[in-house]
Amino acid sequence: MPGNCHLYGLQERKYNFRFIDKNNNVYVLAGGKDRQLDVSNLYSNIDSMDTTIDGKKAVDSQAMGGCNTKLSSDGEKFVYIDCAVSNCKTASFKFRITNITDVVRAFAP
Repeated sequence: MPGNCHLYGLQERKYNFRFIDKNNNVYVLAGGKDRQLDVSNLYSNIDSMDTTIDGKKAVDSQAMGGCNTKLSSDGEKFVYIDCAVSNCKTASFKFRITNITDVVRAFAP
């Protein structure tokens, strides 16, 4: 999926991944981060999905799935992001994002 990715850290260990694909469709996957032993390989549970596909917005607060984020050894570059979200009202997604060209990291206090 070419495009860009934003990773937002929210209060109470919640995370939000926002992806925009080459067709300007927007996917926002949100959930909580699991405890990590290896900070270069992060896993986040997904419990909600907000999409805008072909201009149509859909929200599913009961989505289930996860995203596995592989970082470079220095933690500065995203190598890939694998996500699988299912059992949701609007759609099921499974994708790997590579060649990540733009990453914005914003962490709330």
